Amino acid sequence: TDEFYTEIYWTAVAYSLWKIGHLSQDIKEKALDIIAKGAHEFWLEIDSKALKQRQKVLDKLAVQLQSENPKPLKVRKSKTKREPHFKVGDVLAVKFENEYGAIFVSDVDQSPRKIEYHLACTRLLQKEKPTMEQFLNSKIACRKDNT
Repeated sequence: TDEFYTEIYWTAVAYSLWKIGHLSQDIKEKALDIIAKGAHEFWLEIDSKALKQRQKVLDKLAVQLQSENPKPLKVRKSKTKREPHFKVGDVLAVKFENEYGAIFVSDVDQSPRKIEYHLACTRLLQKEKPTMEQFLNSKIACRKDNT
């Protein structure tokens, strides 16, 4: 049920933020309100002892959330910012075993941990490295109608 998953979600979020020392007042209050209502009865469907066990864990969590974490986990800083090798609009020749193809970079998604390129492939396959003109005259390998 929604209340069951809400209980799990907010208590997990609050505990995670408490562990790293970044628990905000509003999330703390939300979790404490949920804990005050008691463990959801759905826990009984899991096991006859699960409701009592869950309530015991929630009571312990309520005490934790009302105190400062004496040893918060350190959040690792991301390493040096990586610059993408390619930018949107770049056209690349791709060498296969005996042929060349052409692709272009349609989008670049950057996050602290990864760089993700969105590449559009063309139907161009030929023995020699393609020119820009050949690329411009080529067709996209897959369209909306899958042709």
